[in-house]
Amino acid sequence: MLSLPSRKGKERLYKPPIHIGIHQYDCAAYNPFFVPEDRFCLGVSTIALCPLVFHSPGILPPGDAVKDRFDALIAAVLTGSGYAVVSWWQVRQALSQAYACRTGRLDEPSARERFYREIQAAYHADAVLYPEIIVVQADCTTGTARWCGAAQKVSTPGRAALELLTGPGYSKVPALSILIHMRDMADRRLYSHAAGLETLQKIGVRRRVEVPAERLLKSELCNRRAVETALGPFVKCRRETSPVRMQACPETSPS
Repeated sequence: MLSLPSRKGKERLYKPPIHIGIHQYDCAAYNPFFVPEDRFCLGVSTIALCPLVFHSPGILPPGDAVKDRFDALIAAVLTGSGYAVVSWWQVRQALSQAYACRTGRLDEPSARERFYREIQAAYHADAVLYPEIIVVQADCTTGTARWCGAAQKVSTPGRAALELLTGPGYSKVPALSILIHMRDMADRRLYSHAAGLETLQKIGVRRRVEVPAERLLKSELCNRRAVETALGPFVKCRRETSPVRMQACPETSPS
């Protein structure tokens, strides 16, 4: 998706969703590379970073705090792994003529071509990274939701006590994931990988309990772990092919 969201826009205040737009993304194990891995590792050293896109903005807190937090996390993981990063504001400067300021999208097809041409000329970028936060369905058994490599307890204390008597049940809950796409300067797919962030609901005895917007995505450890997981395969690839082996980031665990 070639889109650069406007930083001036304000998301709606959170309301418990009746119908949540579920992204049909398969989180099962697969090869995230669309080109041979060694070709990717040797051919990509400078990455242009587009700002984060929300597919269900009404679910998250208003303002730019979440976007800024994830933009900084992605840039930190990439630079810490030896990649040169072209920040989103540098992207915006290079696209002053190609960027459609009103819609927050690139006009097609001329703006798309100019997007890659100007980024490559100005910053010698090898690839463009498009991060998104999406809503997926998480499978829930024994009170724990599992999706895209993440696991989180979702049963309320009352529900957990009930399942001790009735036995564990199975259900699905909506959950947030971060999805990373990468494309080369000819707009060809290079990479796509997702990682789980946190669920949007808890399961009570008689009803679902919505997680308030102001409590979402507050854990720095969980956010960083998700970003590291989504970027993990090509970060690992970079470290293994680098002449000087980079120091690995410390492992984190959810709070």
